[in-house]
Amino acid sequence: HGFANQIIHDEFVFHKVYARRVPRDLTAERKRKRLVICQSLLDRYNNESDEFFSRMVTGDECKRQSMEWKHHGSPATKEFN
Repeated sequence: HGFANQIIHDEFVFHKVYARRVPRDLTAERKRKRLVICQSLLDRYNNESDEFFSRMVTGDECKRQSMEWKHHGSPATKEFN
């Protein structure tokens, strides 16, 4: 794994970059969905207290999966929700 990455980096001059999802506009529907999700999380916290936080995972769990090899002149990748 490490040797293959070294060859791709050194010989082909590719670098790993992270693809990100960036919503352009927060539409009314997206706002509504976020509000529903936040209210649901708050309700669960009120019912479960600290037990809820012990199961909470924060951060970008899919960051490693979203990595891709890019050459210096590669166009930027755009992903939208």
